[in-house]
Amino acid sequence: MNEHNKEIFTLFKDYRWMKKLIEEKESLAQQYSNDPFLSMLNQGFDQEVNDLKEKVAYVDKNIELIEDDKIYWILNLLRRGYTVKQIKQIIPISNRTFYDKCDKAMTTISNQSLL
Repeated sequence: MNEHNKEIFTLFKDYRWMKKLIEEKESLAQQYSNDPFLSMLNQGFDQEVNDLKEKVAYVDKNIELIEDDKIYWILNLLRRGYTVKQIKQIIPISNRTFYDKCDKAMTTISNQSLL
């Protein structure tokens, strides 16, 4: 996998914690909106949350580009927080085939993103 494909693959692997962190930060922002001091402290996290939202949106938008059903579900399991080992227990696939298919999918996403 080239470096750009690794970055995209990492977005899929990190999707679950990013989504959870966004929800937690937004919940805190709502709770602290009435307190000016706490609201001011929370503003520092706005850019971090926006960056995470962009990454999550990128994954959500681009997963639909995958036409191979097997890799589509592999990527969905990654988004749900499953490890590679857990996925290979659910979907019988060799290590090499797993990463070859993921690399092909990341290339598809990468090429489409450049258009």
